[in-house]
Amino acid sequence: MSPSRFLIGVVDDDPHVLESFEELLSSGGYRVSAFHSGASFLAAGGFPRVDCLITDIEMPVVDGWELLRIARRDYRDLPVILITGIDLEARQLLDAQAARHVFKKPFDGREFLRVLDDILG
Repeated sequence: MSPSRFLIGVVDDDPHVLESFEELLSSGGYRVSAFHSGASFLAAGGFPRVDCLITDIEMPVVDGWELLRIARRDYRDLPVILITGIDLEARQLLDAQAARHVFKKPFDGREFLRVLDDILG
């Protein structure tokens, strides 16, 4: 399937990360909807609109863990990819398995696109 049929939601409180993701995903042919916070994603009604959610774990107010919990409760089939700049502890790694995919910043953009293609393919 053509990547352009998929809308990818990206949530990160770092504007540079959002910009990088917009460039990376666009280069892979995906459409992107970027949000600077979990709260803004929720306020925009993001869950039913996106085909995949990419979210940072560490954010104020509504973090990536909360977005993952909501996705698993209400949008079970929605692929969720967690991204983080921190080392996860054992318990957090178990929680992250619900997302199926976790990328530690910085990561290889080509590998990220390959995984995303596999998830949505």
